[in-house]
Amino acid sequence: MHTPKRARLVFPQSVNLPSKFPRRVTIENLSDELLLNIFRYYLDASPRFWLWLVHICCKWRRIVFASQQALRLRLFCTHGTSVLWLKALDCWSALPIVVQYGGSLALDPPAPEDEDNIMATLKQPDRVNSISLTVTSSLLEKLPTIEKPFSQLEDLVLLSQDNVRQTLPRTFRNLVGPSAS
Repeated sequence: MHTPKRARLVFPQSVNLPSKFPRRVTIENLSDELLLNIFRYYLDASPRFWLWLVHICCKWRRIVFASQQALRLRLFCTHGTSVLWLKALDCWSALPIVVQYGGSLALDPPAPEDEDNIMATLKQPDRVNSISLTVTSSLLEKLPTIEKPFSQLEDLVLLSQDNVRQTLPRTFRNLVGPSAS
């Protein structure tokens, strides 16, 4: 008979705990409020990490999904996002999306194989919260197929690869919602 292992959590030394509080505990014995605070700690350290954390145990998953808005959970469409991304968009339909392919001189532009994921994501403009993108010439040709405004967009960073265009693509000029800064 298979006995399930208990989910364990190891607290980093930087987390201030009472002196008699053990550094290794089972999640089942912690209050929902404490678990939520622990989750916030990890979420601040790495916003993309939450998707892995919800697989630790049912209790953690329940708390996280009950607190989606408070935790500001996001889906990240970035380099290395697999083709399963398209299915994930439907599965996590309530969560905002962050698109990060380039958008910084230190980051690489999207590879040609990433463009389908980028376009599938950008065609859900009511969910896209942030775009940081280096626009390639092939991607620039596809952008006009986006027709609706990005009503939830808070951050927009567009860079041009090889000076594809010196100005913001018309697609984005007409589609940025009122909340973008």
